[in-house]
Amino acid sequence: MTLLGGLTTLGQPPGFVRLNQLGYYPGQEKVAVVNEGTVTEFAVYDTTTGRRLFTGKPEYTASSAWSDKTRTIVDFSRITIPGTYRLEVNGESVPFEIKERVLSPLADAALKSFYYQRTAVPIEERYAGIWHRPAGHPDNRVLVHPNAVGPKRTANEVISSPKGWYDAGDYNKYIVNSGFSIGLMEAVYCLFDDYFARQQVNIPESGNRTPDLLDELYFNLEWMLTMQDPDDGGVYHKLTTPSFEGFVTPTVSNPAT
Repeated sequence: MTLLGGLTTLGQPPGFVRLNQLGYYPGQEKVAVVNEGTVTEFAVYDTTTGRRLFTGKPEYTASSAWSDKTRTIVDFSRITIPGTYRLEVNGESVPFEIKERVLSPLADAALKSFYYQRTAVPIEERYAGIWHRPAGHPDNRVLVHPNAVGPKRTANEVISSPKGWYDAGDYNKYIVNSGFSIGLMEAVYCLFDDYFARQQVNIPESGNRTPDLLDELYFNLEWMLTMQDPDDGGVYHKLTTPSFEGFVTPTVSNPAT
């Protein structure tokens, strides 16, 4: 038996049957992809009662123009009652769930991920659990690169540029990358402001009168303001080390800059 992110397969390679591992909304379309083209029938069972709810035929089979892969699409959208189920196809059994707000944990995790990327402040245990850590990279003594000089900035001048988000595995900060993230987050807030007014993901600002999404945006915007050239208002595009750091914890006691 092989377990892959909540999928259970028997005698087949991981990913033989692929579906939404978090689950489905009751009224949502529900499909799965089977990694072979010889599917004639599938069945859905209620895992609580063990009762078979229905059997069905594949929706269609698709062949890839760029590989030798052929895949079969099965549709079980007729199941709309919240509960836990399993899909059986070609001898394989894959569990899935149907419930309201099924993707809310994913939305919360996506927003909370930015908190873990904060620089210059401690990531506290009461907000981060086992991923807590001391503050890293205060960035309060940053050297101006020669290619960023101007009438009011000289090469190797020391400036302060704290806060913002780490970009990735490297502990650098980029205006373009984080600005793109902020643009998307602002856009989705404009579309669903009522949703974000209710969402709280347990960050230090949770519980104030500002949605957590906007609080998180502001943490990075404060850094972006420090990246403006004082003469013409232009923005430096990055704050980085000369070379990428190794795989070390980003803490003040183990600084890479």
